[in-house]
Amino acid sequence: MLGKPTRALCPHKTAVVGVGNILMGDEGIGVRIIQTLEQEPLPEGTALFDGGTAFHELIAELAAFSKWIIVDAVNGGEPPGAIYRLELNEILDGIRQNTGSSDLGSGQNLGAVSLHDIGVIEALMLERFVDSFSSRPRLLDVTEIVILGIEPESVELSLELSPTLERVLPLLLQAVRDELEWTPSPTPG
Repeated sequence: MLGKPTRALCPHKTAVVGVGNILMGDEGIGVRIIQTLEQEPLPEGTALFDGGTAFHELIAELAAFSKWIIVDAVNGGEPPGAIYRLELNEILDGIRQNTGSSDLGSGQNLGAVSLHDIGVIEALMLERFVDSFSSRPRLLDVTEIVILGIEPESVELSLELSPTLERVLPLLLQAVRDELEWTPSPTPG
């Protein structure tokens, strides 16, 4: 169910949010990462969210977390399978400095990075704009937001990831673990 963590742990410190549409091949990579992490032990204080294509509806609920790790397919102009690590403040600073565009490896406009109707960047920019007119605590100023993105190879009707993304899925999963400061449990035997 949208807006509910797929695994509840407390106290909540870090939210891992998978964004994407699993019916559109590589576009569902963020949700696939969440499905994989659901099968693994996580550091205490971590919660997983399946944001689907409606990330913007989760923002208020994510306010309880001090760090967000957002996993999504992004158009950054690099070859398929390229992994990006972006921090929200860097993205917003780049957009302001370059009047609407910032370099993500190829000069693409970061406002159009996401493949969704309302992309992750647009939703976060809108939240920051709303914060500027609100008396509530400024959510995006007190939260660390990291976006782990991967360049898709195939965004078309399919329940499967492309061979390229299937091959680099473990690398993206490791990037999420690294952000969680993952310490895997020793395997018995």
